[in-house]
Amino acid sequence: MIVKCKFLDENGSPKGREYTYGIAEDAVEGEIVTTEEGKKLVITSTDVPQEEAEKFGDKLRYVHSIVDLEPQNVTIDEIQQPQELITVKQLPVIEEHLKTLSEEIDTKVNSALALPCTEDNIKTVKSARADLNKTLATLEEQRMAVKNAIMAPYDQLNDRYKFYVSDKMKAADETLKTRISDVESELKAQKEADIKAYFDEYLCSKNIDFVYFDNAKINVTLSASLKSLKEQAKQFIDRISDDVALIETQEFKEEIFVEYKKNLNCSQAITAVVSRHKAIEEQKARQAEIEARRQAQAEATKKVEAAAPAPLEPPKQVAQPIQQPKAEPETKTAPDPVKTLTFKVKAPISKLKELKAFLVEGGYKYE
Repeated sequence: MIVKCKFLDENGSPKGREYTYGIAEDAVEGEIVTTEEGKKLVITSTDVPQEEAEKFGDKLRYVHSIVDLEPQNVTIDEIQQPQELITVKQLPVIEEHLKTLSEEIDTKVNSALALPCTEDNIKTVKSARADLNKTLATLEEQRMAVKNAIMAPYDQLNDRYKFYVSDKMKAADETLKTRISDVESELKAQKEADIKAYFDEYLCSKNIDFVYFDNAKINVTLSASLKSLKEQAKQFIDRISDDVALIETQEFKEEIFVEYKKNLNCSQAITAVVSRHKAIEEQKARQAEIEARRQAQAEATKKVEAAAPAPLEPPKQVAQPIQQPKAEPETKTAPDPVKTLTFKVKAPISKLKELKAFLVEGGYKYE
């Protein structure tokens, strides 16, 4: 874990500024620790974020717990205020024989590790492992008992501190926060009402009736002055007035106004309407071209139909009694003159084929 520490002077009191250290064991505020050089420090804070240690990287130094101190008085500067109401009078005295026990543990560990693990002696290895775990569990119980004994007075202090001090001050802070918020909300609402009144009055002077205060999106805050907020309102209305004047000069101003009121963007509204009318005119031109081609085709068909002769019908035969032919004087029939008629025909291929068949069947010569 990461802790903050202060060095102790000759009298055992903290001095100087705080330093950041790492510690492998669990630690509490007020605990005395030592550096690798043997210098003693007191832990002043255990609530240190991990990011603090990352600033030092590999250069972060560590301290170690001291368990063989004689009773002594230690006062931490940060918890003396106000008026030294909370002080650490005496640290717990802990007696230990870990260095002596360390030799016995080394013997047990080395003996266990020296055992060959085979099928024949696996039970012996398991027994040695179980013995080591049992010893460790016993020592862990003793360590936790010491820790709980040390922490018990602090936990009691912490509960009493919350009841008599922090809970009351936090409750007061919340009450004051609410009161301040209520007053600030009222002041903000009054300021917003003043700005809105100015906005509506200036808007009326410009004869504009299609925008509202919310459209201006003015951020009314307590820190903003009335002058700056009114200037924002004026600039917004002036821009709308300039846009209206520009739209009045446009050809399709009624349609542009409809588009402009959607998002108050003048250039976008003009572009949209002009583009729409341009598309309409292009569509009208295409439609007129199609209609002209259709009319020309109809007129050509009429000319073909007017120039083509009516189809010939075979003469009707009437039954008459057979008579002996009489000798009649020979008469000469009047010759049927041959004329040439020239014209052009424009029609679909199917119609042209029908016309050709008619000419062939009627005995007409054509080129």
